[in-house]
Amino acid sequence: MPDLSQLETGACAFCDRASTRHTFLYEGRDFYIIADHAPIAEAHLLLIPRDHFPHLAALPSHLHEEFESLKSLIGDFITRHYGALTFWENGIFGQSVPHAHLHAISVSFDPHLYIKKGAGFSDIAGMQAQHDGGHYFTIEQQGHGRLLPPDWDLYLSIVTFARNTRPINWRFNREERLQRAGPIVEAVKQRWREIMSRLD
Repeated sequence: MPDLSQLETGACAFCDRASTRHTFLYEGRDFYIIADHAPIAEAHLLLIPRDHFPHLAALPSHLHEEFESLKSLIGDFITRHYGALTFWENGIFGQSVPHAHLHAISVSFDPHLYIKKGAGFSDIAGMQAQHDGGHYFTIEQQGHGRLLPPDWDLYLSIVTFARNTRPINWRFNREERLQRAGPIVEAVKQRWREIMSRLD
């Protein structure tokens, strides 16, 4: 188990579970799922390990099976109800919370902006096999992922294209997204509850 002794109380929002209570969706054995509290799209979910890891490249192999299962559950949910789906991880590069987490966003990105910029992967084990120990970020669409270098120009070109071409909340700054988040998060939570009740 990771050593949490270096974390100050409340230092990590994803270790302090009280901070995610209002956006909580699902708890598994070693992971939980929440709606993002400042969503950049109509659906914006996070898959988070309970234990503290700096990024998903550090996720132990014994957690891979549950990670992939819950990732699939999230992907099916977003694809079925919102259409487009992108998985995105900031690694440490670009993170706002220093705890591993995978974004699942109901938006498509232009693969031509990044497809030749990094190593391909199809699952967490494949991504980790490509990881060289440095900083990175990832994008995955339609089962095809790319482990990308910590290049701000590349990162911003992808984000800027999405902001300029898609009618999504990402065009607003974080404070504006927080102000607009309530109805968006509640709609996602309601739809999630309906789906989960059918699976029970």
